[in-house]
Amino acid sequence: MRKLNVFIAEDDVFISEELKDMLEDMNYSVVGIGYDYTSSIEIIGRSEIDVAILDIKMHGKDQGFQIAEFIKRNKNIPIIFLTSFSDQMTVEEAIQYDPRGYIVKPFNQRDLYTTLEVVKLQLNAHIPPFIIKSGHEQVLVDPSEIRYIKADDKYIEIYTTENRYVERNSLNSFMMRLKNTSFIRLHRSFIVNTNFIDKITNNTVIIGQEVIPLSRKYKEEFLNQMEDKT
Repeated sequence: MRKLNVFIAEDDVFISEELKDMLEDMNYSVVGIGYDYTSSIEIIGRSEIDVAILDIKMHGKDQGFQIAEFIKRNKNIPIIFLTSFSDQMTVEEAIQYDPRGYIVKPFNQRDLYTTLEVVKLQLNAHIPPFIIKSGHEQVLVDPSEIRYIKADDKYIEIYTTENRYVERNSLNSFMMRLKNTSFIRLHRSFIVNTNFIDKITNNTVIIGQEVIPLSRKYKEEFLNQMEDKT
Protein backbone atom coordinates (compact mmCIF):
# COMPACT_ATOMS: atom_id res chain seq x y z
CA MET A 1 0.00 0.00 0.00
CA ARG A 2 1.40 3.41 -0.94
CA LYS A 3 1.92 6.10 1.66
CA LEU A 4 -1.12 8.27 2.13
CA ASN A 5 -0.55 11.98 1.59
CA VAL A 6 -1.63 14.05 4.57
CA PHE A 7 -2.08 17.83 4.76
CA ILE A 8 -1.95 19.65 8.10
CA ALA A 9 -3.54 23.01 8.95
CA GLU A 10 -2.28 24.12 12.38
CA ASP A 11 -1.14 27.58 13.54
CA ASP A 12 0.94 26.30 16.47
CA VAL A 13 4.36 25.43 15.06
CA PHE A 14 5.20 23.10 17.94
CA ILE A 15 2.00 21.08 17.47
CA SER A 16 2.30 20.98 13.68
CA GLU A 17 5.87 19.66 13.86
CA GLU A 18 4.91 17.11 16.54
CA LEU A 19 2.02 15.99 14.35
CA LYS A 20 4.28 15.76 11.30
CA ASP A 21 6.78 13.60 13.21
CA MET A 22 4.03 11.26 14.42
CA LEU A 23 2.60 10.87 10.93
CA GLU A 24 5.98 10.13 9.37
CA ASP A 25 6.71 7.60 12.13
CA MET A 26 3.49 5.85 11.06
CA ASN A 27 4.60 5.84 7.41
CA TYR A 28 2.38 8.68 6.20
CA SER A 29 3.67 11.39 3.89
CA VAL A 30 3.09 15.00 4.98
CA VAL A 31 2.69 17.02 1.78
CA GLY A 32 2.33 20.41 3.40
CA ILE A 33 1.54 22.46 6.50
CA GLY A 34 -0.70 25.52 6.40
CA TYR A 35 -0.70 28.04 9.23
CA ASP A 36 -3.85 29.92 8.22
CA TYR A 37 -6.66 29.85 5.63
CA THR A 38 -4.68 31.53 2.85
CA SER A 39 -1.58 29.34 3.05
CA SER A 40 -3.73 26.21 3.46
CA ILE A 41 -5.89 26.64 0.36
CA GLU A 42 -2.78 27.47 -1.67
CA ILE A 43 -1.19 24.14 -0.68
CA ILE A 44 -4.45 22.21 -1.09
CA GLY A 45 -4.97 23.67 -4.56
CA ARG A 46 -1.64 22.42 -5.91
CA SER A 47 -1.11 19.16 -3.99
CA GLU A 48 -2.30 15.57 -4.22
CA ILE A 49 -3.83 14.98 -0.80
CA ASP A 50 -5.55 11.90 0.63
CA VAL A 51 -6.44 13.24 4.09
CA ALA A 52 -6.57 16.75 5.58
CA ILE A 53 -6.09 17.31 9.32
CA LEU A 54 -7.48 20.71 10.25
CA ASP A 55 -7.13 22.66 13.47
CA ILE A 56 -10.48 24.40 13.89
CA LYS A 57 -9.40 27.62 15.62
CA MET A 58 -6.34 29.35 14.17
CA HIS A 59 -5.26 32.87 15.08
CA GLY A 60 -8.42 33.28 17.13
CA LYS A 61 -10.80 32.48 14.26
CA ASP A 62 -12.57 29.33 13.04
CA GLN A 63 -10.31 29.10 9.99
CA GLY A 64 -10.45 25.31 10.10
CA PHE A 65 -14.13 25.46 9.20
CA GLN A 66 -13.34 27.91 6.38
CA ILE A 67 -10.74 25.50 5.00
CA ALA A 68 -13.22 22.62 5.33
CA GLU A 69 -15.75 24.64 3.34
CA PHE A 70 -13.16 25.21 0.60
CA ILE A 71 -12.40 21.48 0.49
CA LYS A 72 -16.09 20.61 0.44
CA ARG A 73 -16.66 22.88 -2.56
CA ASN A 74 -13.50 22.15 -4.54
CA LYS A 75 -11.95 18.83 -3.52
CA ASN A 76 -12.90 15.31 -2.53
CA ILE A 77 -10.64 15.01 0.51
CA PRO A 78 -11.58 13.36 3.82
CA ILE A 79 -11.30 15.77 6.76
CA ILE A 80 -10.17 15.14 10.34
CA PHE A 81 -10.69 18.00 12.76
CA LEU A 82 -8.07 18.66 15.44
CA THR A 83 -9.14 21.00 18.24
CA SER A 84 -9.03 21.93 21.90
CA PHE A 85 -12.80 22.39 21.88
CA SER A 86 -15.33 19.63 22.52
CA ASP A 87 -18.33 21.76 23.47
CA GLN A 88 -21.69 21.00 21.87
CA MET A 89 -21.74 24.10 19.65
CA THR A 90 -18.33 23.40 18.12
CA VAL A 91 -19.06 19.71 17.56
CA GLU A 92 -22.42 20.44 15.94
CA GLU A 93 -20.84 22.93 13.55
CA ALA A 94 -18.03 20.47 12.75
CA ILE A 95 -20.57 17.76 11.86
CA GLN A 96 -21.86 19.95 9.03
CA TYR A 97 -18.58 19.31 7.16
CA ASP A 98 -18.89 15.52 7.43
CA PRO A 99 -15.50 14.90 9.07
CA ARG A 100 -14.06 11.39 9.18
CA GLY A 101 -12.61 12.06 12.62
CA TYR A 102 -12.54 14.54 15.51
CA ILE A 103 -9.40 14.55 17.65
CA VAL A 104 -9.33 16.60 20.85
CA LYS A 105 -6.08 18.14 22.09
CA PRO A 106 -3.99 17.09 23.85
CA PHE A 107 -3.65 14.00 21.68
CA ASN A 108 -1.17 11.17 21.36
CA GLN A 109 0.02 8.91 18.57
CA ARG A 110 -2.54 6.24 19.45
CA ASP A 111 -5.38 8.74 18.95
CA LEU A 112 -3.94 9.66 15.58
CA TYR A 113 -3.31 6.05 14.56
CA THR A 114 -6.82 4.77 15.30
CA THR A 115 -8.49 7.70 13.53
CA LEU A 116 -6.34 7.37 10.42
CA GLU A 117 -6.78 3.60 10.26
CA VAL A 118 -10.55 4.08 10.04
CA VAL A 119 -10.09 6.69 7.29
CA LYS A 120 -7.72 4.36 5.44
CA LEU A 121 -10.29 1.57 5.45
CA GLN A 122 -12.87 3.96 4.04
CA LEU A 123 -10.49 5.09 1.31
CA ASN A 124 -9.79 1.51 0.32
CA ALA A 125 -13.47 0.61 0.05
CA HIS A 126 -14.94 -0.13 -3.36
CA ILE A 127 -15.41 3.00 -5.46
CA PRO A 128 -18.86 3.10 -7.05
CA PRO A 129 -19.16 3.73 -10.80
CA PHE A 130 -19.07 7.38 -11.81
CA ILE A 131 -19.91 9.40 -14.90
CA ILE A 132 -17.31 10.78 -17.30
CA LYS A 133 -18.01 13.15 -20.17
CA SER A 134 -16.53 11.68 -23.33
CA GLY A 135 -17.26 13.86 -26.35
CA HIS A 136 -20.99 14.54 -26.40
CA GLU A 137 -21.79 11.47 -24.29
CA GLN A 138 -21.96 10.83 -20.58
CA VAL A 139 -20.63 7.38 -19.81
CA LEU A 140 -20.90 5.39 -16.56
CA VAL A 141 -17.51 3.84 -15.79
CA ASP A 142 -16.60 1.26 -13.16
CA PRO A 143 -13.20 2.30 -11.71
CA SER A 144 -12.22 -1.35 -11.23
CA GLU A 145 -12.24 -1.70 -15.04
CA ILE A 146 -9.89 1.24 -15.65
CA ARG A 147 -6.46 -0.02 -16.74
CA TYR A 148 -4.65 3.31 -17.00
CA ILE A 149 -5.17 7.02 -17.65
CA LYS A 150 -3.00 9.17 -19.91
CA ALA A 151 -2.78 12.97 -19.96
CA ASP A 152 -2.88 14.70 -23.35
CA ASP A 153 -2.69 18.49 -23.08
CA LYS A 154 -6.05 19.65 -21.61
CA TYR A 155 -7.60 16.18 -21.95
CA ILE A 156 -7.15 12.77 -20.43
CA GLU A 157 -7.53 9.41 -22.14
CA ILE A 158 -9.14 6.75 -19.97
CA TYR A 159 -8.40 3.17 -21.02
CA THR A 160 -10.71 0.50 -19.61
CA THR A 161 -10.79 -3.22 -20.27
CA GLU A 162 -13.15 -2.62 -23.20
CA ASN A 163 -12.99 1.00 -24.32
CA ARG A 164 -11.09 4.27 -24.56
CA TYR A 165 -12.71 7.51 -23.42
CA VAL A 166 -11.52 11.10 -23.73
CA GLU A 167 -12.50 13.69 -21.13
CA ARG A 168 -11.53 17.35 -20.73
CA ASN A 169 -9.83 17.08 -17.35
CA SER A 170 -6.46 16.93 -15.60
CA LEU A 171 -4.77 13.92 -14.04
CA ASN A 172 -4.69 15.66 -10.66
CA SER A 173 -8.43 16.26 -10.72
CA PHE A 174 -9.25 12.76 -11.99
CA MET A 175 -7.02 11.15 -9.37
CA MET A 176 -9.24 12.67 -6.68
CA ARG A 177 -12.02 10.33 -7.84
CA LEU A 178 -9.79 7.31 -7.46
CA LYS A 179 -9.48 7.09 -3.71
CA ASN A 180 -8.23 3.54 -3.96
CA THR A 181 -4.68 2.37 -3.40
CA SER A 182 -4.71 0.26 -6.57
CA PHE A 183 -4.27 3.49 -8.56
CA ILE A 184 -0.93 5.24 -8.56
CA ARG A 185 0.90 7.82 -10.61
CA LEU A 186 3.94 6.62 -12.54
CA HIS A 187 4.72 9.69 -14.58
CA ARG A 188 3.45 13.26 -14.97
CA SER A 189 1.31 11.91 -17.83
CA PHE A 190 0.20 8.51 -16.52
CA ILE A 191 -1.84 6.90 -13.73
CA VAL A 192 -2.15 3.12 -13.69
CA ASN A 193 -4.31 0.55 -11.95
CA THR A 194 -1.74 -1.76 -10.37
CA ASN A 195 -4.14 -4.70 -10.65
CA PHE A 196 -3.55 -4.76 -14.43
CA ILE A 197 0.25 -4.59 -14.45
CA ASP A 198 1.84 -7.50 -16.32
CA LYS A 199 5.51 -6.58 -16.10
CA ILE A 200 7.85 -4.00 -14.53
CA THR A 201 11.23 -3.07 -15.98
CA ASN A 202 13.80 -0.55 -14.81
CA ASN A 203 11.97 2.44 -16.30
CA THR A 204 8.70 1.11 -17.74
CA VAL A 205 5.51 -0.66 -16.71
CA ILE A 206 3.73 -2.98 -19.13
CA ILE A 207 -0.04 -3.41 -19.22
CA GLY A 208 -1.07 -5.71 -22.03
CA GLN A 209 0.61 -4.33 -25.15
CA GLU A 210 1.11 -0.87 -23.67
CA VAL A 211 4.54 0.22 -22.48
CA ILE A 212 4.14 3.03 -19.93
CA PRO A 213 7.09 5.15 -18.74
CA LEU A 214 8.07 5.04 -15.07
CA SER A 215 9.67 8.34 -14.11
CA ARG A 216 12.32 8.81 -11.45
CA LYS A 217 10.06 11.17 -9.47
CA TYR A 218 7.39 8.50 -8.86
CA LYS A 219 9.51 5.36 -8.98
CA GLU A 220 10.23 4.87 -5.26
CA GLU A 221 6.60 5.28 -4.18
CA PHE A 222 5.43 2.97 -6.95
CA LEU A 223 7.92 0.21 -6.11
CA ASN A 224 7.05 0.45 -2.41
CA GLN A 225 3.38 -0.04 -3.20
CA MET A 226 4.07 -3.00 -5.44
CA GLU A 227 6.25 -4.58 -2.77
CA ASP A 228 3.40 -4.25 -0.25
CA LYS A 229 1.03 -6.01 -2.66
CA THR A 230 3.21 -9.12 -2.84
